[in-house]
Amino acid sequence: MEKWGILSLFTNPFMKINAYCSSHNAIRWRHHELLMSRSILIAVFSLWLVYVCSAQPSDTAFVQSALSRARNVGMQVAKPQWPINTGGQYVEYTSIEGEHPYFVSQWVSGTARYLGTSYGVMLLLDLRGDRLIIQHPLYDVKIELSPEKVSNFSFLDYRFINVNRDSIKNLPESGYHQVLADGSALLLVRHQKSIQRSIVSQKVVAIVKNTHLYYIIRTGVATPVWSKKSLLKALDDHGDLKAALKKNKVKFGGARESGLSAAVRIYNRLTNPDNR
Repeated sequence: MEKWGILSLFTNPFMKINAYCSSHNAIRWRHHELLMSRSILIAVFSLWLVYVCSAQPSDTAFVQSALSRARNVGMQVAKPQWPINTGGQYVEYTSIEGEHPYFVSQWVSGTARYLGTSYGVMLLLDLRGDRLIIQHPLYDVKIELSPEKVSNFSFLDYRFINVNRDSIKNLPESGYHQVLADGSALLLVRHQKSIQRSIVSQKVVAIVKNTHLYYIIRTGVATPVWSKKSLLKALDDHGDLKAALKKNKVKFGGARESGLSAAVRIYNRLTNPDNR
């Protein structure tokens, strides 16, 4: 008995501490439930107040103020904050003849790396400038992201990077460039589009101009390419490239982009056989 009595002197305090911790956790959980219940009640009351005020129109400033405050409270409770919340509001282009200023004419699901973090968003790329547009997932708002905060983005089978001309010698301008081939030689293309409206035969027409500028980046230097000849000159350090292009039946001409892309991929395999 003395043995168990002595042991109880040590165990009882721990039992009391455990009981206290369990009671304290229960109180904290109950407090969390009360907070959640209050948030739900506020949201329900806000929606009810909006319905009542809308169903019974009044010209009093009091009702209008209460209606506005109820909407704000309901939105704050129902919709959480989203990390990408900076940028100007964007208004989509209104077409007159089916023309559009976008890389892809419709909104597409993609990924944008914004301030070092990747987000899955609905994207639209306006080629009238570096204008990457996203659809806010919580509100019916279209946001034009600040280019300096976007490092890269991708959608469908397209990948774009934000290149600073200060980091690449001979690159004409900074901005979003599509990556066509990656390796020891990097093939980029800069897409641009302009739309002007004019009156022809008493009818408003849209004049669309597309520009695609291709660059090979090697050892931090950009070289413009536009043909087989200019590409072979830019990649003149590998004598087998011309024969490899002939062997693989790489065509340029009307299919300039696919020809340049295939040629640079072949060059990258020749210079790095381990990645074949």
